[in-house]
Amino acid sequence: MALLMRARFTGTGPASQDPALLQLMFRPGTIGGSTVNASGILAAVRTFLQANITNLYTGMIYRAQLNVDVLDGATGAVTNSWTGADPGNVTGTGTGDPLSPALAWIIKWNSGTVINRRFVKGRTFLGIPSEGRSDSPGGIPSAAGAAVLQTAANNLITAFADGTQLVVWHRPTLANPSGGVDAPVLSAVVRGDGWGTQRRRRIGF
Repeated sequence: MALLMRARFTGTGPASQDPALLQLMFRPGTIGGSTVNASGILAAVRTFLQANITNLYTGMIYRAQLNVDVLDGATGAVTNSWTGADPGNVTGTGTGDPLSPALAWIIKWNSGTVINRRFVKGRTFLGIPSEGRSDSPGGIPSAAGAAVLQTAANNLITAFADGTQLVVWHRPTLANPSGGVDAPVLSAVVRGDGWGTQRRRRIGF
């Protein structure tokens, strides 16, 4: 049974109709996790966000949820929670007006794990982009902004010296309620030919 740690940051700002949620999963270097693991994970995600402040509109603020939950990777059940040190807020500095709250940068996380004859992959949506990172006339993400995000994503994959790994969590299903699998992330690809959209989800606070 793999025990995973879930890091969550909430993003708010004048253009956010609802809080945005950034959620990432990790396999901690210490089995079951620890306060040190929680603090290190939150610090690494903050570093990732801080590297992207020019990609987020001015006024968008991301804050860490300090309770880093421990999940049973097979079932998704929460088994514990560790409180990490507050890594500090991240505030966007992007130029121009915010784009639509429905739009976001997209990162695709690739793994080498195969389930049902397909590689396990994950996606992260990061918003809200700034108008200054949208190239005209097509309105696609700017190459400069995509390069910044790509570097930050690459660095997040290799951020840990204690054995902690960024993973994609393949959730269990009704047919196989203990079939969850965590797939270590090997690489990242930032979408540069368009913005992503995602329905808002209730965050639960």
